[in-house]
Order: sequence, then structure tokens, then C-alpha cells
Amino acid sequence: MVNSQTQQQGALFVIEPARASRLMPGESITARIVPSGELPVKGVMIPAEAIVRHDNQGWFFVQTSASEFTRRSVPLEQPSATGYFCADLAATNRIVVVGAQTLLSAELSEGDFNSGQRD
Repeated sequence: MVNSQTQQQGALFVIEPARASRLMPGESITARIVPSGELPVKGVMIPAEAIVRHDNQGWFFVQTSASEFTRRSVPLEQPSATGYFCADLAATNRIVVVGAQTLLSAELSEGDFNSGQRD
């Protein structure tokens, strides 16, 4: 059945009594329903503090050499308590957690944004 206010289907679920006391009536929650038989997906959790936002997208930086970093996109539709899942990243990659905004600013300033030259 579709909710007339949200125009979306609703779901009914049961919360363990110990956790129910932490919820307030009308409070929004985020849930992920895993269909039975779904195969696990390999990937890495990107910590929320590593995410920067630009052009309505989520980004994070991976260290590619001693002084080089590559910006990669990450979908923001399914946040978890620990961050965001990226399926096409190996656990051996080094993710920038502190200073990602500085890297983004430096990358964007290379396009003459801070050069003093204006159109």
C-alpha cells in the first residue's frame, strides 16, 4: 500500500525492546533490508570524515604515491554508522581521512580559480 503523504510504500518492522526506548515517536530512521540469498559484496567502508562534497557528489581521496592523491567518487545514498561503502576499492588503498578538504581546494585552485585572473 502507498502512503498518501509520501507517495512511497511503507514497511513495518519490529525493534528489540532494549533499543525501542531510544526512539521517539515520529523520529526518522535509516534501515537497510537485505534480501535473503543476497551475495556479499567486496569493498571498503570509507569513513564519513574522509568524504568531501563538491558538485552535489561525495568524494574521497586515495594516496597514489608519496605526494600524489586521486579524487574518487562515492555514492552517498546508503550511509551507515561507520561511513559509506565503496565496492571498487581494495582494503590496501590508503584513504585520506584528515585533510581531504585541503586537497580538494588545492585541486580546484589549479584551474586559475585563485590565480587572480578573471574572465
